[in-house]
Amino acid sequence: MANEQIEYIDPDSHFYLFEIPFARCSFGGILYERKSGGFDLYLSMEPSDVEHLDLAKITWLRHQGDSNKETFIDHYEDTKMSKQLMSQAKDRLEDWLHTSLGA
Repeated sequence: MANEQIEYIDPDSHFYLFEIPFARCSFGGILYERKSGGFDLYLSMEPSDVEHLDLAKITWLRHQGDSNKETFIDHYEDTKMSKQLMSQAKDRLEDWLHTSLGA
């Protein structure tokens, strides 16, 4: 689950999952909706396929995550899910991967 100090709207069933290709791999992004409003973007290692990365990068990614293998990336103030928000989240996750992994 996402950050346990922030309250989310039913984080076990109310979330938006997407996948992006990056560096011959596939990465899962997840958006959780906060009870207080807005959405939080996380990298989720569960659906990610990182077999084409070198071991050091895989290890680094795993150490960034919490006990649920999720890494906080960004927060959005949007009040509802939209195509624009999903597009922004995908672009932000790709930017974060490029900066973090240099691939």
